[in-house]
Amino acid sequence: VAKYGWDGGQPERIGSRKRRSEDSDSDEEVEMSSDGPKGYYTSSGLANKSTRTFSHNNESSAGVGIIERVFLENFMCHNALTWEPNHRVNFVTGQNGSGKSSVLQGLVLGLLGESKHIKRFSKVSEFIKKDASRAVIQVTLRNTGEDSYKEELYGKSVTFQRTINESGTSAYLLKDENMRDVVRKSKEAKDECKRILDKFQIQVDSPIVILQQDEAKEMLKIESPDKLYRFFEKATLIKQCFDQYSAAQVEYNKAYDTLKDKARALKDLNIEYRKAQAKYDEIQRSEQMDKELMQTKGEYAWARVHAARDNTETIGVSIEKVAKKIEQPKAKLMGLHEKLAEFKMQKTELEVSIEEETSKFSSQEQELLGLKEELDRLKQDMKQLGLNLKQETQHKNSVNQEMRVLREQLEEVNKNDSDGSGDQQKREQQRKIILLKLEKDKKDVEEQIMQEGQTRELVDSKIKQDTEKEQLIRQELATKGERQTLLRRELEELEGAQGSEQHLAVFGAKIPLIELAIKRNASRFQHVPIGPVGAHVKLRGEAASNPDLARLVETELSRAQITSYLCNSDEDRRQLSRLLDDVYGTDRHKPRIFTSKFIHRPHNVVRPVVSHKDTNLLMDLLHIENPVVFNHLVDQKSIEAVLVCRSQDTAKGLMTRRENVPANVNYAVTHDFYRFYPPRDHTSYRSYYMEALQGSGMLRSTMSNLVAERSQEMKGLDQHLNELQQEMVEVGRSKKSYEAEKKRAMAEIQKLRSKVANINSQVSQVKAEEDNAVDNAEHISGRLVTRQSELTEAEEKIQDTLNEREMLTDLLSEKEDLFKRNKKELNELKSATNPLLKEQREIETQITNKTKEILNQEKLVKKLNSELESFKSELKKNREEERQFEAAAKKITGKEVTPEKTVKQLNAKIVQLQKRIKNKHANLDLETFIEEFGNLKERYVGMKKHIEKLENLLETIEKMNSERLDNFICIRNIITNNVRRRFNLMIKEFSKQIGSEVFLRIDNTNKELTFSFKNASGSRSSSDVSVLSGGEKSFTQMCLICALWDMMRPPFRCLDEWDVFLD
Repeated sequence: VAKYGWDGGQPERIGSRKRRSEDSDSDEEVEMSSDGPKGYYTSSGLANKSTRTFSHNNESSAGVGIIERVFLENFMCHNALTWEPNHRVNFVTGQNGSGKSSVLQGLVLGLLGESKHIKRFSKVSEFIKKDASRAVIQVTLRNTGEDSYKEELYGKSVTFQRTINESGTSAYLLKDENMRDVVRKSKEAKDECKRILDKFQIQVDSPIVILQQDEAKEMLKIESPDKLYRFFEKATLIKQCFDQYSAAQVEYNKAYDTLKDKARALKDLNIEYRKAQAKYDEIQRSEQMDKELMQTKGEYAWARVHAARDNTETIGVSIEKVAKKIEQPKAKLMGLHEKLAEFKMQKTELEVSIEEETSKFSSQEQELLGLKEELDRLKQDMKQLGLNLKQETQHKNSVNQEMRVLREQLEEVNKNDSDGSGDQQKREQQRKIILLKLEKDKKDVEEQIMQEGQTRELVDSKIKQDTEKEQLIRQELATKGERQTLLRRELEELEGAQGSEQHLAVFGAKIPLIELAIKRNASRFQHVPIGPVGAHVKLRGEAASNPDLARLVETELSRAQITSYLCNSDEDRRQLSRLLDDVYGTDRHKPRIFTSKFIHRPHNVVRPVVSHKDTNLLMDLLHIENPVVFNHLVDQKSIEAVLVCRSQDTAKGLMTRRENVPANVNYAVTHDFYRFYPPRDHTSYRSYYMEALQGSGMLRSTMSNLVAERSQEMKGLDQHLNELQQEMVEVGRSKKSYEAEKKRAMAEIQKLRSKVANINSQVSQVKAEEDNAVDNAEHISGRLVTRQSELTEAEEKIQDTLNEREMLTDLLSEKEDLFKRNKKELNELKSATNPLLKEQREIETQITNKTKEILNQEKLVKKLNSELESFKSELKKNREEERQFEAAAKKITGKEVTPEKTVKQLNAKIVQLQKRIKNKHANLDLETFIEEFGNLKERYVGMKKHIEKLENLLETIEKMNSERLDNFICIRNIITNNVRRRFNLMIKEFSKQIGSEVFLRIDNTNKELTFSFKNASGSRSSSDVSVLSGGEKSFTQMCLICALWDMMRPPFRCLDEWDVFLD
């Protein structure tokens, strides 16, 4: 495919076709191989020429978006193609099937185009070259001039890379002018590519940017004015503008319908609000009854105080009784310990006496033990003699058998000596042939065994791999299944979240329920808890607009801090903990509670002095209005002493040396999630990687974003679980097939081994025959003499062994008699110590009994001590309740009141008063009603303001849409007139050749584009373009496209076979 530039460049070739050398005078053809770099060659045919670099001369530097390079790998018919066009006009020619259109299609797909824009294949995976698993497309565009895109990041050129996989998916990358990766994540790279194409004003689906060959052939051939007008709309982006206007109008109509619905809802809400207002006014008129109720509650509170005081006195009396009761068991326990010590002393004295008596016959015991050891040794010797006798007997029998065989062989040899020697040589030759054949068969079978063994080892490794893979899949299925259950539960809780606290669900699905519970039980708290902490923290500065920096800030604060609650006192903490238990149950992932006295003024913190421009304080990236939350984060996370640096170099410069560390700084964190600690007295400077929090983040997230994120994760998890199940089935099938193969291999090995044993048996038989043939009578006679001497020797050994065994039997009998006599004498001596042993056993029984009595008394004392401690604990608890009751009573009355009635009577009076109040407001829960009325009022006022704001917004949008329509019509008229005038100007010379003038007519009202012909006399003829030849149609088409080019001016234009009908 040749490419030519009109700026004086030399012709160049892409591919490996034959051509004539333009630098030699001969007519000899030169073969261009494909071994050069990326298949690129100059016109001189030097395949080893070094790779060219991109040049940006002054003339072309302003052309932002111009194509500098196209690289295709495994794309359609191209293995590896690099094309670097000249910076003006390029013609690409070649034979059919050489890949000209493939370059253009690669350009479209490389610039985020879709297969429908090319109309070649329905799937992008079909563009991959056969026998390849993926295709790679790189398109390099110029990035210089005033309209360049982030030139400081990408440089003078930017490269789009798209990798198409067999599955039909695509991966995207963005590279700078040095081909270094700038954006690696595929989704982010694709979004960035769209922004760059919008900046460069490149629409690959526009026919004036890229005119595919099918569209070029069919454009004027269709001869339909409405279709030509649609081509004109698409080329000039008029259709895109009108579609955007129509979409905006549809959204406006939807918003207007929503406004009507909200107005109707507001009307119904107003009626409900008026009714509730009337009830609320009636409640306010019952203050007198409430005062009486409050006075009774005060008396009831002081009655509880007096009851607690009486209870304290009663518990004190019980403590005195138990203290007296415990004295007697303690005294008894002391006496038992003394008696036990006396028995233990007597036991020690008896043990000494028994030891003295035992020492008198210790020598006899030692002698008896020695005699026992000697008896054991003699028995072992007898056993060994029996074994030796058995072995010698077996040897004797073996020698007798061998002598019998030798005598038979001697007779056979003597018999064969009379036969001729010729038959013996013949038999010997036959034996050699048989042995060779048997050895060969054995070698073949052993090779088969080795092959089957290798097969079995390979199958074993495959089975092991499949088993391990199966275990891993099961583990992953279990893990993913747990995560799926948690996600499903969380989604149900998020979707079920209602009320004004719904926005708090971003901090946890059950946080709105906690907020409602706190509001309902607000009276139980001395100070209502504050939380979650993240609800009072907003991001500001760069953190508000930079998602990565926002994630860093949230990681540094930690999710545990963001979801935590703050309490003023330990009592409030206990109340909140009960509410958390009610809501979360056994769920361990409940919010943390921090208890510290609320201080409603911010801490006076000392700011570190840091002058570096790329460094911020963590505190400066947070907007915290609540001073309690601010003080908590200062105390827990030291937000005033943490530096946030843009790069690691900045953090290292501030943290490496002690003299460079700013005062009052604890450590620094960087945008790429590293934490740097400064050097201390005993440690040097350190750095650690911070594990970034997953998800969209709580401080930036909204309820809809959270639900969408969890739904997407759930969808991906379901898909992954299905893939794991399929993979599990495939692994099971593979494992079964390998096990069947292993069974077959083992059976085959067993057969082959039997075959080898059979061959070995045959070889032994043949060799035995050979040995028999070799032996002569003299040799056999010698062996008989040798075996006879061995037999005689064996018989002598047997006789010696029998004699020795008889001697040992007599000695053993003698020693056993001596052992029995000595043992009898020792038992008679030991009988003298029996009275002492009997007394020792009686004392041990007494010790055991006393120990049990001591344990029983200790249990009794422990029980009484426990009862005493219980009374003391109850006394302490009662005094604490008395203090709390007294504090609560003083809050109600201010001073102590002596109640005239008991707690029970006052409680009954309170219940009666509450019933009367409830009867006045029948079936009305005051606390719930007041809370609901506040919510209703808030909803009514909020909806009213929202509707007013929406009405103003819709009025503004309607005005903007009207102005937008006027601007659209004006722009369309300007484009229409300019295209029409430009076409009529370019077609003049062509009109002279066909003998009539050609004019372009664009009817925006009827949406038609036609051509008008005027003959030499000035009268108009038919507007039918079918009267034109193929070449005239192509020329007319080219004039129309050039007129559109002159109006739209894209950075580059591509035409594929536009001149197909041109003469």
